[in-house]
Amino acid sequence: SLSSQCLPNNLTFSGIVWGQNLTYSWVITPSAGATYLNGTTSTSPLPQINFNRPGNYTVTLNASNACSNDIKTWNYTIFDKPTITFSKVADTCDNFTFRAEKYVVVQDNGNAIGSYNWVVAPSTGFSYIDGTTATSPLPHIAFTTANTYTVTMNATNSCGTTSISRSFTIDKFIQVVAGADTTL
Repeated sequence: SLSSQCLPNNLTFSGIVWGQNLTYSWVITPSAGATYLNGTTSTSPLPQINFNRPGNYTVTLNASNACSNDIKTWNYTIFDKPTITFSKVADTCDNFTFRAEKYVVVQDNGNAIGSYNWVVAPSTGFSYIDGTTATSPLPHIAFTTANTYTVTMNATNSCGTTSISRSFTIDKFIQVVAGADTTL
């Protein structure tokens, strides 16, 4: 059987294993990313398992006694919300174009991203360019007004939304206008 779930995910096994003097051996592969909960262990009849990182897991039960053994296997795919890495955007001067692909890396964690939403505050002094919009995965944004801006990226998949923001300042170039020379 195959089951797909989102993090955080706690799994409690239920059911009945028939026989007397049974021993239980549970194996989780890979073991990294899964822990037993509430005092249950790999030898508990009905363990509780917490999956704490995305991935594909196989859970195998070997129930045995002096007469025989029976093995049952379950497969689980554990997904997570998107992971976003958003590098620092350096302060700059006049007419800066933010190209998201230079600053942002998005991982879907095995679960396709259904939507993107970019928010810029304040909401004036910029425009989306090169055919990109606020819902593009990696937009290009032209900033034309000096200000301190905060750019927020939201990425959503069926496990939830991840948001991350970066702030930076755009200054005007200094322009000195001098009058005519005068003699003292």
